[in-house]
Amino acid sequence: MKRTIEKGSDEWKAFTRAWQFYQDYAIPENNDEYWENVVQTMSEIEREYKTPLAKWLAYGVAKALDEMAKGEK
Repeated sequence: MKRTIEKGSDEWKAFTRAWQFYQDYAIPENNDEYWENVVQTMSEIEREYKTPLAKWLAYGVAKALDEMAKGEK
């Protein structure tokens, strides 16, 4: 069953924040500052939205960045 996420809802905001997170770090860098910022942003998203969905969206972005940095597909 399809469900529409209402624009402006917490879920909508979590998805758009995760998308912005990905865009901000989409070119992985091999330095501590980059990865510290990734972890910090991930934590900010979790604290801001306080939902399992936000947590897993942030985790998914961080995991994708890690795999990209390692050259994985």
